[in-house]
Amino acid sequence: MQNTKEQISSHQLGYMIIFMAVIVHIIALPAQMAEAAGRDAWIVIAAYFLINAAAAALILWVHRIYPGKTLFELVEACAGKIFSRVFAGVLGAYFLTRFYINFFGVEKFMIYNLYGNVSWRVFIVPAAIALVFIAGTGLKSLARASELLGLAVLALIVLAVLFLCYKIKIYNFLPVFGDGLRPAAAGFAEYISVWGDFLPLLMFIGHFKKGDKIARGAVWGLTVAGLILVIMNILFICFYGNLAKYQYHGQALRDLAQFAAGSNSLARLDFLLLLAWLGMGFVNLGIFAFCILQCIHTALNLHGGAKGKTVSAVICAVLIIAYSTVFGMLEAQQYYYGPAKYVLSIPFCVLLPASVPVLALVAKRKDNAHCSNAAMKVK
Repeated sequence: MQNTKEQISSHQLGYMIIFMAVIVHIIALPAQMAEAAGRDAWIVIAAYFLINAAAAALILWVHRIYPGKTLFELVEACAGKIFSRVFAGVLGAYFLTRFYINFFGVEKFMIYNLYGNVSWRVFIVPAAIALVFIAGTGLKSLARASELLGLAVLALIVLAVLFLCYKIKIYNFLPVFGDGLRPAAAGFAEYISVWGDFLPLLMFIGHFKKGDKIARGAVWGLTVAGLILVIMNILFICFYGNLAKYQYHGQALRDLAQFAAGSNSLARLDFLLLLAWLGMGFVNLGIFAFCILQCIHTALNLHGGAKGKTVSAVICAVLIIAYSTVFGMLEAQQYYYGPAKYVLSIPFCVLLPASVPVLALVAKRKDNAHCSNAAMKVK
């Protein structure tokens, strides 16, 4: 069911795409990918982004095929209400896993940059409640938050890139594929579980403003996000070279930008970048929490209104906290990046985005046939 009060614009969509794409690939992935693929890590990350961008294009194509319909309405029209509810439960479990893994990256980033050894189980309880509350306020609130933070975050990233480019060490970057294709191929196979960066767009279907040029927002958002990922990861390799794999969770680029700025006491660019990464991280988590809420709402067939929203929010918070008691952070990450990555990545990150336009076409054809039959009966 589409809530017309929850519609977002193409401009807001562009910022949300940037926030979904950048956070994992800058905070958590560069050092891990550098260990797997060496100096060609940026090529693998660029390839990942292209795969994610193709999935985003397929998902957003639904708005052109059959605008105004949500994902679960399309599934229900094609396969029935019961299957739609089961599908919502399975998809919600996937979003819960992605939320948890992304939360792990943000939490580790905070530990390395803000405070020392603090139990993540203590941290996840208030964070889960706050994020579910924010997500429960609706998609439009998350879109506005992305829009408000977007310009400031992009300005800081551009400033950091300018400082870093001034002292770039190109010899750490070249030659491309100097060790052959094997390291890049190994890195590509190791972290395919990060393909699902844009899967939250599935929950955006049916929530775009009617007549708005969604393609324009998607194109500029994907373009900016792709440039940020490629440039930042190239700079990461250029500065650290063979030591890149020993860096942790995004603070390396933050420290480099401050060093390149030439000041450790004035114009604290590192602190501003820290706030930018954290802001992007929490918006990203809020988007995934919104997706979990939508799945719970559909799976349990909760009615709209304050009561339904409250029930889904409580269930979502309980699930997030309960998940953390079953799996430790490291255990969950090892499972997610282990053999299970193929089970999670291929169906959800490849097959699902490819099938969504087909669902839209089938649902539209069925609705048109139903309208035609109803018109003939009237005559």
